[in-house]
Amino acid sequence: MIVSLVNHVADNSTTLRVWAGILAATNSTQSVLAWTLDGKAVAPTIVRPLQCWTVQGKLPFCSTVVEFNGLAAASEHVVRLSVDNAQAVVRSMRTLPQSIPQQSDDRFNLLLLSCFHGAQDRQGEAGKWISSYKPRADLVLFAGDQVYLDLPTNQNFPNNQAWLEAKFQEDYVSNWYAPGASPANGSGIPEGFPQLLSLAPVASIPDDHEYWNNAPFKSPLIQNSWTEAGRKQWSDAAEIGFSMFQQGNAGPIGQPRVIDIDPVSILLLDTRSQRLKGTGNSPDHATMLDPPGALLGDAGRDALAAWVNTLVASADTAQPRYGFLLTGQSLFADPASAFDGHIADYELANYGADYRFIVEQIERVTAAGLPLTCLTGDVHWGRILRADTWKRGTVYEVISSPTSLVRSVVVDEYKKVRSKIAGWFGPQDPWPVHPEPHDPPARFGTLGDFQPLLLSTTLDPHPSSMMRGNLALMLGIQRVGKSLKVQVDYIPLHHDAQVNAKTRWSAYFKLAAL
Repeated sequence: MIVSLVNHVADNSTTLRVWAGILAATNSTQSVLAWTLDGKAVAPTIVRPLQCWTVQGKLPFCSTVVEFNGLAAASEHVVRLSVDNAQAVVRSMRTLPQSIPQQSDDRFNLLLLSCFHGAQDRQGEAGKWISSYKPRADLVLFAGDQVYLDLPTNQNFPNNQAWLEAKFQEDYVSNWYAPGASPANGSGIPEGFPQLLSLAPVASIPDDHEYWNNAPFKSPLIQNSWTEAGRKQWSDAAEIGFSMFQQGNAGPIGQPRVIDIDPVSILLLDTRSQRLKGTGNSPDHATMLDPPGALLGDAGRDALAAWVNTLVASADTAQPRYGFLLTGQSLFADPASAFDGHIADYELANYGADYRFIVEQIERVTAAGLPLTCLTGDVHWGRILRADTWKRGTVYEVISSPTSLVRSVVVDEYKKVRSKIAGWFGPQDPWPVHPEPHDPPARFGTLGDFQPLLLSTTLDPHPSSMMRGNLALMLGIQRVGKSLKVQVDYIPLHHDAQVNAKTRWSAYFKLAAL
């Protein structure tokens, strides 16, 4: 039996929320959990009761989510859990701050991550490097693809939900527990992805690889997706995994969440799990893309509109609120072609009604004179941009991807050979398997009146804020009067020291009401 604890984001700054996972739980849901907080025995509030995921031939994996209430904001606490008086684990955890710091030497640090393929991070480098980075994170947002359940792509999985559940559980355990990894600095936390989970309070949304590439559509590489029954079996198994490992609340999959750190308001908008599933073995793509709710579901649309109402209502007050919108894919991307949509992945912009609805809500914020910052991952490169129009608030976008690049069989080998040949005639590409960043679209908005432009960096006055290589982005947010200063630091997660020195830069932008 192995026990793990993860500090999840609570609904307020005076509450500490903790996820507990029990691997190979001997007594299943009858396990006796004994908690202490700062050395004192305590009975926490149960957010989600102990639930178990049993797959054939293994002891069950069980998890629960609990809360400790009435604590100070931005306070650190020692949490200890003993299971059946036999196995104990101790972790240091923090509550969120109530507000963004105003001191000139302090800031709120938001770490944005996405796209972690554990098989390509066998030495646990992402966790080791990010955990040693200063300043430390106050909040970690995972923007999707924390697991790759659909790999290896050259293997056809059985059309059997029990088999899929066993495979998916192994994938999650591999990332969350890093079996065989050495503890980091004697902390008891295994090196690798568990270190990322231990940095600060965490929150996550799923994207396609929490299901399969281009879910919920048929994929030519995923044999199980070729029938409606196969897609349902896969989705059901995948959603058990997400709820047991990633979800920090008791609501259904896809439930939007708001995190408030005054005057910042962050909406986590799941743009994957609520997509229309379609019917039949050859579902009609138009009926899965076009109707209102096809991307977000009714709950997502309602949550987005309510969140925007709150932002707009604050625009003319003494302290306007500044919105950060987390999605699984970029809003600054053109629709995928019919070919790409069938074999790769559809973009948010392919969902006609819901995409327009999202953009309209963003425009409501900007029309009130407020800026809005979009956060995402997915694309395996990084980018920072701003989009302006006449007498409206500015829209910013920050993309952080990948934390550990997934390997593409055959394609990667071709890219490496091509890079070596190119190196005979000039500089060799330091990241031959990482894709080139995309330029932003020329226009954004329902009327196309926003002009997106890349931000400049500390090392280059010319717009060049696009990044390659494994990476993380840290957003340092500081209050300056009624406005906010945001510094985005690029954290390289690769070995090329010369490239690291040249590309370890920051970009800045200011959030202020007009």
